[in-house]
Amino acid sequence: MKRLQSWQPDTHPGYTLVCEWDDEDPEAAHVCVEASENGVVLKDPQGIYDAVLNENRAKNLAIVALAKSLPEQYTKPLLDSDGDEVSDDKGPVRVIKDKYEVGFEPTPLGQPTILTIKGLDPALAAEMDTITPAEVSVRGA
Repeated sequence: MKRLQSWQPDTHPGYTLVCEWDDEDPEAAHVCVEASENGVVLKDPQGIYDAVLNENRAKNLAIVALAKSLPEQYTKPLLDSDGDEVSDDKGPVRVIKDKYEVGFEPTPLGQPTILTIKGLDPALAAEMDTITPAEVSVRGA
């Protein structure tokens, strides 16, 4: 059965992507059937979906790289539903503390996503910017 799902990416406020997939075929790719920005329908919805998806992947990879590289005072252990620390093959998994609020500055599609971290020292932000994917820029807020 074919289903529709809309998605409003956090990195691009105002964008709405409507994707279709077949839930009987898990291998079937999502097909973007409509893309709009602030209610205006855009051409090439699949191209826009692919670009936004790639930017979101880069953003997620950047957040993981930051959590691994920031000094320990900025991070905390990731806990499972039982309250136990989560580990991977490299040891305990750490995430950025909630009080540092990772956010995003809206940027045009195709421009580097700007990740902001509240309370991050500007010198440390510049250092962290060097370890993230090229599609992502890090700033203190």
